[in-house]
Amino acid sequence: MRRRAIRILSVSLIFLLIISSLAFAAPNPKGKGTEVKAKAEVKLQENNKLSNAGKEKKLQVQAENRTKEQAKISWGSMKKLRGRVRINNKEIKFDVPPVIKDGRTLIPIRAIMNGFGATVSWDEVAKAVYIEKGDVKITIVIGSTTVYVNDNPVTIDVPAQLIINRTFVPLRFISETLGKKVNYNPDTEDIDIEEPQETETSQENVAQEDVTQENITQESTSNQQTSEETAGQEPGTEIPQE
Repeated sequence: MRRRAIRILSVSLIFLLIISSLAFAAPNPKGKGTEVKAKAEVKLQENNKLSNAGKEKKLQVQAENRTKEQAKISWGSMKKLRGRVRINNKEIKFDVPPVIKDGRTLIPIRAIMNGFGATVSWDEVAKAVYIEKGDVKITIVIGSTTVYVNDNPVTIDVPAQLIINRTFVPLRFISETLGKKVNYNPDTEDIDIEEPQETETSQENVAQEDVTQENITQESTSNQQTSEETAGQEPGTEIPQE
C-alpha cells in the first residue's frame, strides 16, 4: 500500500514537471503578436526614413540641376569682354573671361587679385569675399550693392556676382580702391591698370618751380641793373630811347 502511494506520488510529480516544462516552453501568443507588431513598426519607420532621405536627395539634385542650368543660361546671355586686361603692362590670363553687366566690367576675382598681389578669402556661409592689401581691407557680399572698405560702407551700382561657380567683382571699383589707375579703350575694350603717375607729376611741379624761380631771378637782376644805370646819370637827363 505504501509502495503504491509512493508510486502514485512519483507519477504525479513527473506529470507536474512535464506540465510546467510545457508551460514555460510554449510561446505566449499575445506576447509574440506584440513583438511582431513592434518589429513591423520599426521596419516601417526605417523604410519611411529611407524614402524621405531619397526624396530629399532627389529634390536636392533637382535644385542643383536647375541652378546649374540657370547659371548656364545666364552665362550664355552675358556679354563677354573682347579686350585684354593688363596690370602694369602685364596681361592677365583668365580661364573664364570677364563679362560686362550694366556697363560695368566684372572679372573673376582670383586671377585679378594675383595680379594685384592682394590676398583673397571666401566665406561660404556669409557668401562674402575678403580682399586685403597693405592697410586696405575690402568686404564684398555677393549680390549686395554695399561694400565695406576698412569697415566703412560704400555703395556700388553693380554688385558682385556668382557665375558658373566663380566670383565676379567690379574691376574699376576694386582697382581704384587699391590705389590703381584704370584706362579703358572703348574701341578695343582693352583695360590697362597702372600705378598712379606720381613721379612724373612731381617732376613737372619741380620743373615748373625752377622756371618760376629763374624768371624771378632774371626780373630781379634786370631791375637792379636799371636802378644802377638811373642812379649814374645827371639830374634832369633822360635815358635815350632806341
